[in-house]
Amino acid sequence: MKAPCSSIDLKVLVRLGLIIRNRLANTIFQYLRLAVASLVVLLVWAVSFGETKQLPIGLGHDVDLYGPVLPAIAQTGTGSGMSVDVKGDYAYFVGEGALTIVDLSDPAEPETIGKMEGLGTTRQIHVREGIAYIVSRGDGMFIVDVSDPRRPALLSRYDSIEFATGLAIGGDVAFLACRLYGVELVDISDPRKPTHISVSRTGVSQSVTYSDGFVYVGVWGEMMVVVVDVRDPWNPVITEKLRLDGYGDGVAVYDGHLYAATGQHSRAKPDDKPGDPGFGTGHGLEIFSLLDAAHPRLVSRTKFPQEDHTDSHLWAVRVTNNHAFVVDNYNGLFVLDVSDPAAPTFVGQHQLPYNDEREGPHVVTGLSVAKDHILITSGSIEGRVVSAPGIAAAIGDNEGRLPSVGPRPTDRETDGYRAYYMGGQVYNLACEKDVGYVAAGQGGLHVVKVSPKFERLRHYPTKD
Repeated sequence: MKAPCSSIDLKVLVRLGLIIRNRLANTIFQYLRLAVASLVVLLVWAVSFGETKQLPIGLGHDVDLYGPVLPAIAQTGTGSGMSVDVKGDYAYFVGEGALTIVDLSDPAEPETIGKMEGLGTTRQIHVREGIAYIVSRGDGMFIVDVSDPRRPALLSRYDSIEFATGLAIGGDVAFLACRLYGVELVDISDPRKPTHISVSRTGVSQSVTYSDGFVYVGVWGEMMVVVVDVRDPWNPVITEKLRLDGYGDGVAVYDGHLYAATGQHSRAKPDDKPGDPGFGTGHGLEIFSLLDAAHPRLVSRTKFPQEDHTDSHLWAVRVTNNHAFVVDNYNGLFVLDVSDPAAPTFVGQHQLPYNDEREGPHVVTGLSVAKDHILITSGSIEGRVVSAPGIAAAIGDNEGRLPSVGPRPTDRETDGYRAYYMGGQVYNLACEKDVGYVAAGQGGLHVVKVSPKFERLRHYPTKD
């Protein structure tokens, strides 16, 4: 027969029971506190952003490497598109030959308020002082009055020298990235009558940005940013060619630094298939110091995930509020803290939903930034409003010193040639003795006496 428990054993059991009870109570309290904290966060989110739901996202990248996934809170209602610019409470989208203007005063409920169609193969847009400048590849540049966003009105169309893929504005000059022909400078002092100024042969230019008398050009296959001094627009001068470790495209200037988005392959000289050296490893962001604006210096290079698909070539960057916002094809959107340009850090990402046809996310084509939100476009699905509170802010003006165009020489003589301005690109010429018959694009048809000096005999205006 077992002996009865002693008083000492009873004290131990009581003490043990008290310890278990206290620890259990403490654990329950911690869980309750966590639940209350989570509820508070949800309430704050609801108050700040209203009753919105997060839209589906794609595969996503490693959160530890590329930051948390930023939620999309609304679709833009604009359909698929190529580019977007935000000014105040309005977002201006271009895609599928149309300009669509959206009221963004409530980002969770974007409202389309204006639209214009018939704008060609729309690619990029820049809005300034109530005027939208739109480049449309083979259709040149369209200039649209958007001072009344509900009633956009076409002011003019400019016949660019080659496919216009990107643009920047500096004062009275539009800088058009025209692929193989480099950058074309266009006088827009009268938006109803844009006129050619000059050309800088930079290589295969995709995108361009202007700052303080210089343009910085993202050059594709040559993997460069080309720096051009345009303080005298009649005589642009290339001052530097910056080597990138990826194909060049999107460029931006912010707070004394140049930002270049890169993509496709790296300089490891790939062949034509995945697995070859450098294949798909050219994606990233490179930052240069503009202490010497004519000769920028590399400060840092940040790489994005490898991307093996080569059927799209669009990489864009916008910088504001000490953050760089980069869209990178199928990789999606990345946000980096660049308060220290020498050591950028990822703070957010967003990929589009899964695309069954390509077995991966849909492609991202363009972006712009507003207060607490990022707008992205896609060439295959609806654009999105991505929430980024405390990170995203309106993009400021970095034009700085402006170029001075001066008077236009329309009939100028040099030691080697005489030139006659047609008001459009010269596409074809037929001569009979000393008379030339010229097809000059938007400048119409001209009959010109060419010798002993130029003399316009007749001009037939045409739509093109």
